[in-house]
Amino acid sequence: MDKMVNEKVEAVREEMKDNNTEVMKEIKDMKENLSKVNKDLDEVKVMMSQMLKKQTAISKTPTEGMFNTPREDILIAAGWGAGYSAEVFSWEKNGWYEFSQMNDGHIGASSFIYNDQLFVVGGCTETIQTLDLNELPLKWMKFSDGLPYESGHQTVVYQQRVIHIGGYNLDEDKESNLISELQLTSLCTLKELYQMPQLRVCHGAVAFENKVLIK
Repeated sequence: MDKMVNEKVEAVREEMKDNNTEVMKEIKDMKENLSKVNKDLDEVKVMMSQMLKKQTAISKTPTEGMFNTPREDILIAAGWGAGYSAEVFSWEKNGWYEFSQMNDGHIGASSFIYNDQLFVVGGCTETIQTLDLNELPLKWMKFSDGLPYESGHQTVVYQQRVIHIGGYNLDEDKESNLISELQLTSLCTLKELYQMPQLRVCHGAVAFENKVLIK
């Protein structure tokens, strides 16, 4: 009798053990499936976020982008019909304001900023004038004269060197194809670097990354 009872108890135990093993396997499978679902949801969230960013970028107009970026004041020095005047447009105050007059008029000049000084080069004149942007009140100073190319040229700062490109020599009535380094000494000389295949007058030039682009 006891033997039969023990056998039944043992059979029940084995059945319960098998059932427990099956239940544990099902729980493990459910956890793995749940983990996979969570991973898929995370991937969907990332995709939705990327799509939303792209949609926002596409829907934003160029004007909105422009007005969301910091803007610096605009300075205009002399020019055709402007005489010796110099003016600044203030974005903050939304208006033009005159400041210190220049020592000479400039028409068709070029300009650049070097060591916190604004240089205005030539412009139907052989002179260079500077404006110290850190010194108040702002005052124009005559830096040098005797430039051979008086108008239609361009100057850009590239790798801490001032590059002078093309221009028109009024005295000799000729255009230039030269790229030179403008050496900011008391005599302000031009050191020839390269001859372009074409003459350049009233062109554009800009330093971009490791190049100087001329158009």
